[in-house]
Amino acid sequence: MPIQRQAAESRDEPRHKKEAAGTDHKLPDQILDARSFRQDLGAFNLQQQKDVATKHLPEMTIFDDSQKSTVKYKPVEGPQQAGQDRVVQAEIPRAAPESESKRYELNLKHSVHGTRAADAVVLLPKNFDATKPIHLVIYNHGWRDTAPSAFRNAKLEEQMKGAPPNTVLVVPEWQVNPGAQHAKGNQQGAYASKDFATKMLQDVFDKTPQLHGKTLANVDRIGLISHSAGYMPTESQLKANPELAKKVNSITLLDSQYNAQGFNGWIKDNIADLAGGKKTFQNIFGSSTRTHATSSIFPTLIPTLLC
Repeated sequence: MPIQRQAAESRDEPRHKKEAAGTDHKLPDQILDARSFRQDLGAFNLQQQKDVATKHLPEMTIFDDSQKSTVKYKPVEGPQQAGQDRVVQAEIPRAAPESESKRYELNLKHSVHGTRAADAVVLLPKNFDATKPIHLVIYNHGWRDTAPSAFRNAKLEEQMKGAPPNTVLVVPEWQVNPGAQHAKGNQQGAYASKDFATKMLQDVFDKTPQLHGKTLANVDRIGLISHSAGYMPTESQLKANPELAKKVNSITLLDSQYNAQGFNGWIKDNIADLAGGKKTFQNIFGSSTRTHATSSIFPTLIPTLLC
């Protein structure tokens, strides 16, 4: 059966009204409804279509009724034996996937606050490919924020548009009292316990549809970003979660080094990779963290890095 007839017979033949004539006119057989054609034959993926009835694949003109225009598809020139795969050359490029970034607010089994507030916000990038390794970014928010409010206030979705492909963002809720504005309420609770952040991350994988079935083994690398009081969960992720810490290749502090010696251990353990440019540590500090930043390990590291 010729390919054009197969498409035409897969559904009712399209009809288009001509107002001037006031009657219905059937389009020629070789003009097919584009949406029907894409559904039945995959017009944008016609690399190996078979035609067992003819030695020549006819040229096809496809009418796109949404655009009121036609698109031509041509067979490779030259006779071919019946039953062979036929390669069709389209005059328009293959359509790009129309997927968009997807955001989830999750309630997890491993929760530090026990309220209805979200335990994590997850952002998957446009064109996320679950078959490829995951680049994970964990953003630890500061005071006066929850995971959802930090996502909005820091405009994280907009900022993540410039991230490498397959970068997944996770904003965990690490506070016992989400949105706390003072030191007394700004506690981690169970989040500081051994492997809690790792288990919470596994919950995120399990409850995010596109990540279901994934584990840390599917993560290529992890970048930690800490804002203000977020230094506390960031330190916990490094010190109490050894399997997670092994994947960390970058740490960025945003006015967040309130514990002058808090990251010395990670820096010492990764000094060779830091010196070689395989890992990065960035400390962007303001007036409130300047003293801690300049009194940390950095002065003693500089000679080592220059050797």
